Amino acid sequence: MGLGLVLVASLIIWGVFALVVYAKEKRSWWFSFTTTAASLKELRDRSPELFHPGNDWWFSQPFAKEHGQAGQKIQILTSGVPGSFIRDFAEQQEFLSEGEFVPTVRDVVDGMLAYYRNTGKRISSGYWVHCKDVSSDGNRIYLWVDSDGLHIHDRWEARHHSFGPGWAVARKSFILSS
Repeated sequence: MGLGLVLVASLIIWGVFALVVYAKEKRSWWFSFTTTAASLKELRDRSPELFHPGNDWWFSQPFAKEHGQAGQKIQILTSGVPGSFIRDFAEQQEFLSEGEFVPTVRDVVDGMLAYYRNTGKRISSGYWVHCKDVSSDGNRIYLWVDSDGLHIHDRWEARHHSFGPGWAVARKSFILSS
């Protein structure tokens, strides 16, 4: 009887592990939404309570003023790309699957706000993710969400830290869940 329980427990653990690996490989944590035309600054002005207070260095950056294309149906991964953390830009590009792309900060924030309105939860909470945009001094932009809200930063070199940002990722969506 003891061996039977061990075998059953092993099969259950293996099954759970296989499901987690399958879900990560298939990137099943996608959120679909329709983009707005608002700029990043306008998105922040609409929902300031979701942004970290005082994190306003980016207001004058070109990427903060760019408007989105209203009506695009896209999906964003609700976490960083598995395996993309602690890697430099060139290495992280290898983790994109066919049809996926690194979204702009504006599109990620648009999706984060849609996700929050839809679920009441913050997306990508607890780790940093890079986006497509760069600051006016050439540094890639990354985001962090914590209990204080959304942080927007630049100047992070993943190789210099024991934990580095992963990639935000998006893809075109033909089915909307929101």
